[in-house]
Amino acid sequence: MARLFQIVGRNHGVTEEQIRWHLAHRPTELDFAVILAFIALYALAATPIVRRFCRRNADHRETSGWVVMVGYTSVIASVVGVLLGEVWSDLMENIRLGNGHLSFRAERIPWGHHRLGIFIGGVVLFWLLVAYHQRRRFSEAAPIPSLEGK
Repeated sequence: MARLFQIVGRNHGVTEEQIRWHLAHRPTELDFAVILAFIALYALAATPIVRRFCRRNADHRETSGWVVMVGYTSVIASVVGVLLGEVWSDLMENIRLGNGHLSFRAERIPWGHHRLGIFIGGVVLFWLLVAYHQRRRFSEAAPIPSLEGK
């Protein structure tokens, strides 16, 4: 590696210390943008599923079964989200590098180091979407009080 770093340093006009520093540090802004973009895609994909659950619970009679089903679905959606998010992160890294060979760089992508946290975040986001759509459904169904009698 030392020989390789010398050649790279000579060809690109950088020191071996600069090369080693860049091996340990990633562009945080890019990683943040990749994760935020995937959160938006996850929410966009989960919304039709959430809307369907909210329509099925419109009569509010099957609350316990409905909650269990939303719980199972949120876990499944989050597992799928973690797996697809890893593919998404790898794809964005391939685009950033300009080739399809990640080699050791794949281990430095943050998504793979935070799978549990991302999974929990996916479940929470799914439930937040459910709460938002349920609240919205309740507010649309509630009658608006009239001010005519006052």
